[in-house]
Amino acid sequence: MPACTPPPPPVHAIVRQATALVSSRVAPIAVPTTCLSADVPAGSGMATPGVVWLPAADAAMFARPARRWSPDRLTALLHEVLHQVGMDRGLEEGGQMSVEEGAVEAVTHDLRPAWLKRVRGRDAAVPVAYPQWVASVRRASAVATKRPWKSSRARLWRARLVATPPLQRTLV
Repeated sequence: MPACTPPPPPVHAIVRQATALVSSRVAPIAVPTTCLSADVPAGSGMATPGVVWLPAADAAMFARPARRWSPDRLTALLHEVLHQVGMDRGLEEGGQMSVEEGAVEAVTHDLRPAWLKRVRGRDAAVPVAYPQWVASVRRASAVATKRPWKSSRARLWRARLVATPPLQRTLV
């Protein structure tokens, strides 16, 4: 029997903050109010059109004020929110998964310092998920912009990659 995630009131405000920080084009996000199905990974979460799914274990965290949420869980929430940007325009398939996850995680870490400071009052170190995929997206952004991957132009290029419909994304 899967565990249920109760609909915690503070999540709505946190999701609104995340979508305002990321893009005005983010699809509306509903906090899960039903049990997570058995096929939902037990990892940090997942996004489906219109819904960000987080593990039931996060329910206890949601009961605390957002400033007391762990930095890795807030970063995971931002990551899943970013997946929503292109979901209404097509989903990634097969080989596109590395571009999708790499782009989303790279932009998540571009935004992480401002996001954590806004929600928690301070930044914190959070490990990068999918490091190889993130490295390829960062490398592609540096080549495309002829600037270092940490430059504002390269970060903007990565944000535009996330906003591109998934089936049209390329790293060359």
